[in-house]
Amino acid sequence: MSWEVPSMKSKTSFFDPGVSRNLLRRCWPLWTAWTVLLLFLLPVSLTRLSGFVSPESQDMNRSVLSAAEDMIPLSFGMAILTAMCMFSYLYNTRSCGLMNSLPIRRETAFGTAYLTGLVPMLLAEVLVFALTAAFYGGRGVTMMNLLIWLLTAVLSSLAFYGVAVFCAMLTGSLFILPLVYAVLSFAAWVAESCLHEILGALIYGFPNGGKVWISWLSPPVALMNRVNVSVLADDGVWRLFGLGALAVYAGVGLALSFLALLLYKKRQMECAGDTVAFPILRPVFRYCMAFGTAVVFASLAYSLLLGGSFHGRTAALVLLALLLLGAGLGWYAAEMLIRRTVRVFPGKWKGLVLVCAALCVLTLGAEFDLTGFEGRVPEPEAVESLQIPHGKGITLRQPENIREATELHRRLIEHKSLHEGEIHSVGTWINLTYILNNGRQLERSYYLCSFEPEEADDIDAWEALLNCPEAQEQRRSQKLPVTEETFYAATLHCIRYDEEGQNQYAEVRLTAEQALDFYENAVLPDRAAHTLDRIWLRWDGTALDLESNVAFYLETHRKTEDGEVWDTLNLEIYMDSEACLRWIRENTELPVMSRREAEMPAVTDLPAIPAAVREP
Repeated sequence: MSWEVPSMKSKTSFFDPGVSRNLLRRCWPLWTAWTVLLLFLLPVSLTRLSGFVSPESQDMNRSVLSAAEDMIPLSFGMAILTAMCMFSYLYNTRSCGLMNSLPIRRETAFGTAYLTGLVPMLLAEVLVFALTAAFYGGRGVTMMNLLIWLLTAVLSSLAFYGVAVFCAMLTGSLFILPLVYAVLSFAAWVAESCLHEILGALIYGFPNGGKVWISWLSPPVALMNRVNVSVLADDGVWRLFGLGALAVYAGVGLALSFLALLLYKKRQMECAGDTVAFPILRPVFRYCMAFGTAVVFASLAYSLLLGGSFHGRTAALVLLALLLLGAGLGWYAAEMLIRRTVRVFPGKWKGLVLVCAALCVLTLGAEFDLTGFEGRVPEPEAVESLQIPHGKGITLRQPENIREATELHRRLIEHKSLHEGEIHSVGTWINLTYILNNGRQLERSYYLCSFEPEEADDIDAWEALLNCPEAQEQRRSQKLPVTEETFYAATLHCIRYDEEGQNQYAEVRLTAEQALDFYENAVLPDRAAHTLDRIWLRWDGTALDLESNVAFYLETHRKTEDGEVWDTLNLEIYMDSEACLRWIRENTELPVMSRREAEMPAVTDLPAIPAAVREP
């Protein structure tokens, strides 16, 4: 890489035009490609869309907001490419020496490279915003949504560019820089996911896919989860959510940029080519590599290679062995990267002993439940509500239901030896989230096999809780009332299998009058009798005998001033849903039967579905 030494006077400044021009001449293709990419992302995509939608449609605005959402991954990639271009001289001894020979301060060198990389990114975003506003402002796209796109683009660039520049100060290798950037950006999310896998095998009742603890330390993951386009059911207007979180990360990016400046001032320029630029950080690098590799290696090996087929003390011993092996691999891999040689044995092994001792303490402490996590059950009087993530979600508040849940919870703990090894059997998850009176939460997850008769009592208790009147009432809640004005479509579905195992499918489309009659005179009476909206968990044949081969589907729709609202209703009809079965037999030719009869045509001599109601 060649550098032109600009003619300049030595003076106090945070920006040098000569160095900036040199960087611009070398890196202009990068920003040209960035501008073209943004043009295709926003105005060009709107050009393709404008010929298919009306100006009153929300599709154009939704496309703009979706483009704003897409700026998160795009800015993440652009930031590291820009940082690599701007600070590439730090990773070559000759270029680094030449830069330091210039009569400029380190603050000036850093500020020039930093601003020369950031400003063209932002100017490209402003240019695309201006062109889009000129062509589509007021023609199906509101100026507010365009400003939201610009704000999202600018904040994303500030956030990720700050992280990328900070990473550029930590290493002396251009090839290691993107790896450092990726690892620091995703380490917390990966570590948390792997820890959940390990703790789930060690701790009975550990929450299945529990709440996020440290994933907010992974900006790309946190922002892609929080910044999203959605529509509110009450007005039908598309909005972009998560700008507050994005602003926080942009502030963090600016703070990291200032920290990068401080590191740049202290950086020893002869470290060009080193994996870790600061000697004081090398022990930190070893320990992070050891712990990180241990967790990731143990999680992947246990779940993918071994299939997670162990439980109890055996699982603890297997995981401990994998953790210790992973720690050794990570420790010596870090040593090889630091020394840039494979001759590292035995090397610095005392730190590895400390890592292994810590892993032993944590693993055995989790297995023997030293914190009392497994046996903790809240008192019913201390629980405000119980959330069950089943279907659309159930929240129980009635004292008798909460009492039944805590009793079931205690029985599950007592039956740990019975349920702990059934994770690979066909069964069901019991997920409990207690909201306590003091505002805190307590989460637990258990897995029960559906076939084992000795587990039937616990499954029956869980099934009864899911089918209590309070839970049924919540499952049947709808956003729109069922009226002739909101009716959009309704069908009755029927299925059965012939002797060759091929399904015969049919449906009857209902008119608005028929659908309203069926809903009011059949669905509502059966709901009042609690013969609908039920859940079956056992595989003992009860569901096959009680569930029919007919289902009801209803779609409702309402237009508002700001958009449209949709709602759907799917109901399984049961053999004791008397009102529904009577209506179906009186008004259709569908052959109603139990699922057992529908799935065993060779045993039961039943008529085929009439041709008059078969699917065309």
